[in-house]
Amino acid sequence: MEKPHIVTLVPPLIPQKYIFGGMEKRAYKVDEVLTRSDKIKYDIFVLGKDPKYPVASSKPLGFGYIRRVGYKNLKYTAYLCFHPEKLAKIFNKYDLVHLHFPVGVPAMLFLRKYVKKPIVVTHHLAPAEIKGKELEDLVWNIWDYALRIMTNKMFKDYDKIIFSTYSQLNFLKYIKSDYRKKAVVIPNGVDTKYFNPFNKYKEELKEKYNVKRVYLYFGRIAPEKGVFELIDAWKKFKHKKESVLLLIGPYIGDKNLYALKKHNIIYLGPIVDEEKLAYYVKNIDVIVLPHKLKGLSMTILEALATENTIVLPKTVLTDFMENYKHLFYLIQDFTKEYILKALEETFDKDHPAKGGYEIVKKNHSWESVANKYLEIFYDLL
Repeated sequence: MEKPHIVTLVPPLIPQKYIFGGMEKRAYKVDEVLTRSDKIKYDIFVLGKDPKYPVASSKPLGFGYIRRVGYKNLKYTAYLCFHPEKLAKIFNKYDLVHLHFPVGVPAMLFLRKYVKKPIVVTHHLAPAEIKGKELEDLVWNIWDYALRIMTNKMFKDYDKIIFSTYSQLNFLKYIKSDYRKKAVVIPNGVDTKYFNPFNKYKEELKEKYNVKRVYLYFGRIAPEKGVFELIDAWKKFKHKKESVLLLIGPYIGDKNLYALKKHNIIYLGPIVDEEKLAYYVKNIDVIVLPHKLKGLSMTILEALATENTIVLPKTVLTDFMENYKHLFYLIQDFTKEYILKALEETFDKDHPAKGGYEIVKKNHSWESVANKYLEIFYDLL
């Protein structure tokens, strides 16, 4: 039997700091793994023009530059965001189409008219359930409304919608009940080559910042992540002069995060390179992730793989995480009072997530994630 031939569409892999939410290569790692599968043939199309060198792409949307990331079977399309009929001529040659929403919008929203093959969508966005200053203005409210409409259309038209976090299941209350069974959650994977408990050099960061204790938050700097409650709690932390809080992640907002240095809070900006990011995640003392939404995020998994102390609200725990809740330093809620208490209690006491690496390697390596995708593909073929 001939191997199924599958195609996917990914965006130009632009620097994380240039787009809200950080559309960078980690989110598309599953495609790289699938190209190596011996069970399917898997082609990747990048919105762009020429494979020989980085070029400006998707000019109407201003989406930066293509970056080569070592994928096999790369192919390039030219400015097809607004031409579903042209994309369809490519995609109809395959047995199944895999899309990454919102890559290729608006064309991808109208592909069902032209493509009769099974279509699977990996959905990378979430509804704005937590309102903060950045989400209260008219632009964000309009975007959130449009996002719900687009998601509803995808559930109507396409065969399976894959969410990467459980918080995205909040979309289902806007989806007709007949279509909800199309949803499945497959958390993102972790590259355990970088995120692991081996070869730690914790004294390096302590010496660099001249402190006794190094704390870390990494991920999007956004209201739903609880990071602003963390900042408020840190300002009252009695050991802040002998500690440092590192913030890593993309931020779009009007706060000057660099000005927090006077409180021993160092904003390092977004770090896209996995090896560099893993250096910080591995070599700090305490990781604080006071997320407000339930879900098993990539940052939680990456933190767990390093087996460091991880501060996490009980409210984020999924059914899978309940089995391993003893590995986390759990706080009752994401309020600054509970966060402050956790900062104080972890200043001179570790709560290492022992065994976290093996759990992540077994259940959430990119290879295991790719196998879950393969199961979905084969069910539809």
